[in-house]
Amino acid sequence: MISPEEAARLSSDATLNALLDTIRLEALTDLANVKADDTISILRLQQKVGVVDEIRSGLHAASARPANSPGTFA
Repeated sequence: MISPEEAARLSSDATLNALLDTIRLEALTDLANVKADDTISILRLQQKVGVVDEIRSGLHAASARPANSPGTFA
């Protein structure tokens, strides 16, 4: 599991955020232009957007959690 400090550092990393923005924007652009009957491409592009969103929400959640919360065994 990633530490809250590392998650906060990654969340504020300009290079990582620019890369994630580019990946997400390209996937959304491709999604807007894909043929409606190309189900496999639609699903792959939706998954790509979802993964980028999940990375960001995971980093946000990890950076918000206390480093050593009492009562846990982790």
